[in-house]
Amino acid sequence: MSGPPADHESRSRAALERARNVVVTAGAGTGKTTLLVERIVHLLLRHDGPVPIGNLLALTFSRRAAGEMRARLRDVLTRLLAFARGDAEADPSDVWGAAYLRHEKGGREGVALRLRDALAAIEDAQVGTIHSFAASLLRAHPLESGVDPAFREDDGTLFEERFRRAWRAWLAVELGSAAPDAKGWRALLAKVSLPDLALLARALCGEAIDLAALGRFEEGAVPAVWREGLAREAKAILAARAGAARPVKADEMVASALSVLAATGKGSPPGEAERE
Repeated sequence: MSGPPADHESRSRAALERARNVVVTAGAGTGKTTLLVERIVHLLLRHDGPVPIGNLLALTFSRRAAGEMRARLRDVLTRLLAFARGDAEADPSDVWGAAYLRHEKGGREGVALRLRDALAAIEDAQVGTIHSFAASLLRAHPLESGVDPAFREDDGTLFEERFRRAWRAWLAVELGSAAPDAKGWRALLAKVSLPDLALLARALCGEAIDLAALGRFEEGAVPAVWREGLAREAKAILAARAGAARPVKADEMVASALSVLAATGKGSPPGEAERE
């Protein structure tokens, strides 16, 4: 039988610590969700001032992860309640549940009461995504926030859906039988693929792109402006790193990017510029 993980002590501190903030850094599949659920359970069941489940806030990035966290929390609370009540169907192999009740000073009856309260109010728990939590705050104060209470939050999926719909509709016009610039499209598609153009269009939808500013440039000037801006940023990074004791791989990458930008600025491909 395998023993506890090597970082068992650190995991226990993260689950039980109440006096200060705890930051856990770990890779995918290492048990972060399990640890968070265990921490929530301990907060719910402590005999010396349990936290009502409606006062807890547990956020993640995706709806899937939030749903998994809520389902796992419900499952753990249900299994612990079976232990606390001494139900015949309680699984004795659930070591964590048994160990928890052995060390709980509130007694089985007190634990069972807190478990029942938590399960009854689990739908009131703020276990969800960052987007849903922010949306709940805005909907609770629509006048103060200046938003329409009927708005829909977008966790990324809504944008993708709208972009794909708009992109297909635009292509239907641009590449249709009555295309307004068929010659231009033939010349462009001889050099660039449609998937690459879709990536560019998607990038232009990003919040970091000032489309209004781009519209003020003369035709053909946008690539030059972007290139010059990127070159300035690369030079600034290299200047800041000039006094570093040891160069890192990123320094080489930025220097290479700067040489490519300089080459393209001459109007010739990077390889040809280097041969010159």
